[in-house]
Amino acid sequence: MNEQKVVKVYFCPACRGKDVGYVFRLRNLFGLVPQMRCKKCGFTGMTFPILAVHEKHLKDANKKIKSKKKGRIVMRHSQERR
Repeated sequence: MNEQKVVKVYFCPACRGKDVGYVFRLRNLFGLVPQMRCKKCGFTGMTFPILAVHEKHLKDANKKIKSKKKGRIVMRHSQERR
């Protein structure tokens, strides 16, 4: 069977960006939960929501984002404007 792998991705609730990470500070040494920060908009919080996505869809989204950064948009045949 062709099973698709599900990937869990944190995303920013403010800008919907998926480039987020933990911010480690001195308070982490005392066992407190580290904060998370969005690298796109700078939003910080204790936890960010998690999105479960099929790996194929995530790769397609990454390709689309990279192509937008290069100044061109790549559309699939099903997404083409008519």
